[in-house]
Amino acid sequence: RFHPDRGWGFVELNGVDIMVHVNDCKPEDVELFTGGQPQVGDTVSFEIEPRKDNPEHMQAKRVIGGTDERCCNTKGKGQVTPVQGTGQFSGVVKAFN
Repeated sequence: RFHPDRGWGFVELNGVDIMVHVNDCKPEDVELFTGGQPQVGDTVSFEIEPRKDNPEHMQAKRVIGGTDERCCNTKGKGQVTPVQGTGQFSGVVKAFN
């Protein structure tokens, strides 16, 4: 499940939990940085990379397909530049904190 105050959760990929952070989710409106946040049950497309703080675990990057309104708007909290992903993988959102 997604906890919007924290901005992260998990997507299941072939029985493995993949961490996803709201900063890695493509917003629906790039200029206003709104929408695109995953919610439980969404099927999203993403790429995976090893987590920087724990390389044995994977993290979803360039996530597309979240249907919830963005509760953790990061506008003004650093440089976040959304990029178009390839949708190499897809999975169902299991939890989002």
